[in-house]
Amino acid sequence: MSNFHVEVRNLDSDRKSLVYDNYSKLLSATSTIRRMRGNMDPLAPTTHTLGPAVAHIAETAASLSSSMKALPTRPTGLGLGIEISMDGEDEEKKEAASKQRQRDTVRWVLDTPRRLQEMIDQEQDEEAEKEWEEVSKILDKWEGVAGVKELRAQCEEMMMEADDSD
Repeated sequence: MSNFHVEVRNLDSDRKSLVYDNYSKLLSATSTIRRMRGNMDPLAPTTHTLGPAVAHIAETAASLSSSMKALPTRPTGLGLGIEISMDGEDEEKKEAASKQRQRDTVRWVLDTPRRLQEMIDQEQDEEAEKEWEEVSKILDKWEGVAGVKELRAQCEEMMMEADDSD
């Protein structure tokens, strides 16, 4: 019987040891979670402002995309459009190409300040004026779209500075 008691004591000791180990792990995990929450609190204001900013960007992109559909495509090369159509050509491919042209036009318009500044720096004022006239017509069609007013103001300011420096 004494052997049985020794075995029970050993098992009881092992159980207490496991309980203690698990309890200390629980305390450590609780402390880690508390520290992580403390570290995240300063970031909370930043993460709360990201949602509206991303929503605004998505809304602007959608409005630019919808307004692009109303624009005629910008002629390239000699302005001659040649379309080769194969039997069974997917409408999806045409739509994807149209969307890509729209994205390219938006990128081209958004890059206007850089191009104008480059032309002005190289004293190509006449080319800059022609470029601005073309972009200005597109911006007229995009009136009311978020960001258009600011882009126009930036470009007009650059063109006025170029005129003043002459």
